[in-house]
Amino acid sequence: MRRPRETIDSAPELVSRPPRTQSRVLMTTLSLPTQMPLRSMTPVAGDPARDVLLHDAMTRRTHLADLWVYAPRAVILVFLRQYGCPLCREQVTALSGHYDAFRAEGVAVAAIGQGTPRDARRFREQFSLPFPVLSDADRSAFAAYGLMDGTIEQVYSPTPGLRLARAMLRGHLPHRTVGSVRQLPGTFVIDRNGIIRMAHPGLHAADVPKIPTLLPQIIAMVPLPTPAT
Repeated sequence: MRRPRETIDSAPELVSRPPRTQSRVLMTTLSLPTQMPLRSMTPVAGDPARDVLLHDAMTRRTHLADLWVYAPRAVILVFLRQYGCPLCREQVTALSGHYDAFRAEGVAVAAIGQGTPRDARRFREQFSLPFPVLSDADRSAFAAYGLMDGTIEQVYSPTPGLRLARAMLRGHLPHRTVGSVRQLPGTFVIDRNGIIRMAHPGLHAADVPKIPTLLPQIIAMVPLPTPAT
């Protein structure tokens, strides 16, 4: 299903960073004309990743670029719809269960959600997540990666509805809504040079990659750097 064309009135501000060794981060502020179709804003594999300044669960300022620059192989950025969503709760549970395998292969994981750092901290503690959860209260990072509110069909059609029901049957019940319930998800794999290797913007509310298949794909796409001799 193709995402319908939508527009926004303003573009998010990306953070300009000083050059880093082996990093090809997009260093300029994203300048987009108004009324640009959202699909054209979504980065694709091969594009430079977009650095945005957020806050972690302890209110510390965190650049997205720091996540991939210091990852041995790559980082998985997981944009959650909202913390109360059963689909998101199921997704982070799966990520947590595979975290040791990711880490063993040099792959870092970070989740990004709506709400305040306090909301992020509460969510992380509730699931005892071993990876950071970043706060994107104004959804600037969501916008930078082309992830916007979905249509009624994208959020409430039978396909996401059925997957939502399955998640609830597996014990992932809805909780307090934080932010927009129409926010679409997204998953991006970024290598340590700041290049997007996999882009998976959700075409509907339940459109996320299967966690068990992510690691083999990353290993195939992104080789570990050769140690200096």
